[in-house]
Amino acid sequence: MRKLIILKLAGILFLYIGLSLGGSPGDVVINEIAWMGTPCSDYDEWIELYNNSLLPVDLTGWSLKAGDGTPDISLNGIIPAKGYFLLERTNDETIKDLEADQIYTGALENTSEDIQIRDASGNLIDSVPCETNGGWFAGEKDGAYTMERIDSSFPGTTKNNWHTNNGITRNGTDADGNPINGTPKAENSKEFPSQPEEEPTTKTIEVTSSPFFPYNDISGRPTEGKIKYNVPDGSRITLRIFDVRGGLVRVLIDQEVDPDGEGSVTWNGTDDSGNTIVPVGIYICHIEALKENTGKVTKGTGTIVIGRKLK
Repeated sequence: MRKLIILKLAGILFLYIGLSLGGSPGDVVINEIAWMGTPCSDYDEWIELYNNSLLPVDLTGWSLKAGDGTPDISLNGIIPAKGYFLLERTNDETIKDLEADQIYTGALENTSEDIQIRDASGNLIDSVPCETNGGWFAGEKDGAYTMERIDSSFPGTTKNNWHTNNGITRNGTDADGNPINGTPKAENSKEFPSQPEEEPTTKTIEVTSSPFFPYNDISGRPTEGKIKYNVPDGSRITLRIFDVRGGLVRVLIDQEVDPDGEGSVTWNGTDDSGNTIVPVGIYICHIEALKENTGKVTKGTGTIVIGRKLK
């Protein structure tokens, strides 16, 4: 009985030490930043921390602060070993189906910020100096794609350890029920350009009915564009339309699994609202098809043209 009590006391003491000591650089890192908000709202920003260490860390007295003073968050709570800590701005509706570990106030600048984590003794634990380096290292405002850390064990001070969420690996929903283009409280998405790609034996993507005339101002000409695809069976497909500057215009297929891998989709020329026809011009169709059991990705790109009768 005495031995059991001693072991229990030793376990409690071990846990207390693990929770009470200040951190070492890289123990807890900024792992993901939704500086652009969510598809629901630009104001619904969130930040995810990750604990690289083998012990839970008590964040009481720690701080997460931007260089311009906003946000300035006094952290409070315990981040589990090899686990996540989710900070949501203003309220817990930012990510509707995930519980925030802490609510904070203060907006991130859309241009960039320098952000630091310091422990209760003021020691620098992690730094992401985007403003010093000329802008956010990753992330896209159009579509609200988050900025994700590639390797949590590597410094966050350089751009090459960050990338934009790939739009396929995602977690959570926003206040309106839209999928979050990020991975709060889950493993970050992979950089698909570095993944092995399938070598298609046929055209991955083929555009027909182009140009098309969504304004319906030329009799007998197609009013919708048609995009055919041919990818490996059972792939999870994302097909998006971009303008020539790289701005996202429309998501036509959003992470849908196609058992056959072959099909087609039409585009009526409208943006993601479904109501506004985009300007006349050339647009880019881009498909990504993930074979989840192998991690291989098939990609394809084509062009599609919107026309209109000359006045």
